[in-house]
Amino acid sequence: MGRGATNAQIALAKRMLKRVEENLDDADHLEAPLNSLLRVSRSTGDYLRDSNGLQTLIAVLERYKNDTTKRGILRAAVSVHDNSLAPDSTMSPGLSVRDMCTDRIIEHLVPILTCHLQDQDLTRLTVGLLSIIACTWVSADPHEYDGDMEGFKTYCVEHGIVSAAAAAMQRYVQDAKICESAVFIFLWIESSHHEDVQKAVAGETLNIAIEAAVSDFEESNGTKFSNRSLDHLQELLSYPELRSAMEKDSIMGALLRAYELHKESNPRIAQNGREVLLGVIERQKRHAKLFECMQCKERLSSGKKRLVCGACRAVVYCSKDCQRKHWKTGGHKAECKRLQKRGEQESA
Repeated sequence: MGRGATNAQIALAKRMLKRVEENLDDADHLEAPLNSLLRVSRSTGDYLRDSNGLQTLIAVLERYKNDTTKRGILRAAVSVHDNSLAPDSTMSPGLSVRDMCTDRIIEHLVPILTCHLQDQDLTRLTVGLLSIIACTWVSADPHEYDGDMEGFKTYCVEHGIVSAAAAAMQRYVQDAKICESAVFIFLWIESSHHEDVQKAVAGETLNIAIEAAVSDFEESNGTKFSNRSLDHLQELLSYPELRSAMEKDSIMGALLRAYELHKESNPRIAQNGREVLLGVIERQKRHAKLFECMQCKERLSSGKKRLVCGACRAVVYCSKDCQRKHWKTGGHKAECKRLQKRGEQESA
């Protein structure tokens, strides 16, 4: 029984779950029991998990995730699942991550975001549930759950959670709740211990722009860039080349717009957005390599001024002379378009 749930609420939840199971393939008779279940889902959260009710809800998502005519069913099913896991619901201490059926539900929530992006309410509910799942992993005692958090992050990235969240935030950048949930997902992925997972938030195409901006900042200010300084971050984000590179990136561009729009009114977006931006910058500093001029092969240390190809932003030069030579005779004229496409794929 859920803590705080009455016997009548448990009985109603039991009846409605049975009706959902019986009408899984009958959409005309499915939405009503889901909405009845929704009304008691917060108080009966423990019961829904202990009775395999979440498995029933996942079956609903699996059956209707690509059906644009059944969004009412999807909204109700996602809302019930959300309520049963929400931080202020009747969640038992030490909730097992396995209880959330996370592996299966991710496979359905990401396609829902993609297929039903034009439905703002469903988008808000879906990206919110994804952030709650991520939050539960963060707060869970590693001795209390079965599973590998890093492995699950990899699984989520492989199933497109970052690009789906970015698309939701980009489309509804004015919606603070959608942005707050999406930014938390970014932070959760960026905090991974595996660089291949972190790169889902910002790939290699931003490396040169970030490293060059940090180098320019340190040279002009005579001080090291600090990932603890908000003033340093704000100044760095004002650099035109870095800003242009970020805005062209579908992930970081969406994050930057949401962060700047909501940072004064939403403390969570301000804090988490700042942590993601600084994390990406710090990662680039930590793993910065010594770039070399693509034409003459001169090693370009951090203090050396670099010229970056403005089209692909993937190659650097020590001088305009080397840049012209590489374009005319070094093969970059043909290579540039391919590199631009690679950058677009990393951002997609």
